[in-house]
Amino acid sequence: MLSLRERGTLVLIGNITGEPIALERPAFIVMRELKITGTAAYTKREFEEAIKLIGEGAIRPFYRTYRLDQINEAYEDALNGRLVGRAVIKP
Repeated sequence: MLSLRERGTLVLIGNITGEPIALERPAFIVMRELKITGTAAYTKREFEEAIKLIGEGAIRPFYRTYRLDQINEAYEDALNGRLVGRAVIKP
C-alpha cells in the first residue's frame, strides 16, 4: 500500500481463498485517506446468466473433482498452478 497515492484506491480482485486479509497499518490507511474495495470480477446478473448457460449445457465449467482424502493434493495443485478452473471436493 505504500505505493498508493493519497486518497488512492486499492482493488482486491477475486479473493478465492476466503481467508481474511490482514491490515498491518490501519493508521496509515486512515491518515492517507485510502480506499479499499473488492470485486468478484463479474456482476450478479452475469453470474446468474452463467449459471443458466451451465444448466442448459451451453457451456461447461472447468473443474477437477477430488475425494475428501485428496484435499491436500487439491490444495497443492491450486497453489502450484496445476489446477485449471475450480476444485470440487466430494466426501
